[in-house]
Amino acid sequence: MHLITALDFELSCGGMLQWLINQTGGYVVETIGALLEIGTVESARRLAQILSTFPSAKIPTDELERAKLVNELAPAMFLRWREIANAVLDWPEDTHTLLERFVAEEGKST
Repeated sequence: MHLITALDFELSCGGMLQWLINQTGGYVVETIGALLEIGTVESARRLAQILSTFPSAKIPTDELERAKLVNELAPAMFLRWREIANAVLDWPEDTHTLLERFVAEEGKST
């Protein structure tokens, strides 16, 4: 839940560049997994496009290493990152409802 709400907040406030540089940007794969887990398949697919903009489709988890790479790639990738962020923020599924349902179901199993 945290990764999805952080993604929404970061993309809404500062765009993909901010999300990638900040701490939660180190959890791209996990965020995609969280989106899939709650059933937002199209949102996960859209976010997964970010991986193709990085060398070897890998984003460093180390914050300083990731920030350096993001800053190096930003001049060439900024417009593509903005396009991906806008596509994700369209939230093609009812992410809020799916997230609430997931939390409720998880609460029943504990």
